[in-house]
Amino acid sequence: MNDIIRIGNKYQIYSVDELALHLMQRIFHKDPLGDLDGEHIYNALLYLAISQKELPQNLFIKVKTMRQELPRFVEQFDKQLAKLVKTYEACYNYQQAQVEKFENLPEYALPEDTDATVDFIISLKKDVYPFKEAEDMLGITRQTLKKWAENNMHGIKCETVLGKKRDYLSKESVIKIFRKNQGIRLAA
Repeated sequence: MNDIIRIGNKYQIYSVDELALHLMQRIFHKDPLGDLDGEHIYNALLYLAISQKELPQNLFIKVKTMRQELPRFVEQFDKQLAKLVKTYEACYNYQQAQVEKFENLPEYALPEDTDATVDFIISLKKDVYPFKEAEDMLGITRQTLKKWAENNMHGIKCETVLGKKRDYLSKESVIKIFRKNQGIRLAA
């Protein structure tokens, strides 16, 4: 059910719901309502009554009911405004915390990393780790880690350190394995 509403030199078609939303947006943006808004409300209600083909006595009853319900409508509207403020504040604070968290992530950390993963990354002080040390940190046998690295599984590679006889796992590889154990899918 639409109503043709004149706004300035333009005509706009609104359903009753769209008109209510339009008026709420105007109020939200501190655009005071005026006589023209009253005319819009009248036109929308008139169109609603005509489209429903109401008899005058039935319309009188419905108008009376609307007047009786108006204080409850305002009360409910006010409750929802209070709820909006609380919800928006919580969402805003969460968003700000996420932005701050993202900006302060250590090297190799991803936004989707759990706090445990970020703490683990922060605890890593070396660039490479012997397989025995990685086994102790990750709870995965050296043989499995070596097999993954040799076969380049999960993007994990052996690192050779100049002057050393054995292979190591890079810090990045250790983090990838830790993520795998945390349930975050590893990039192959």
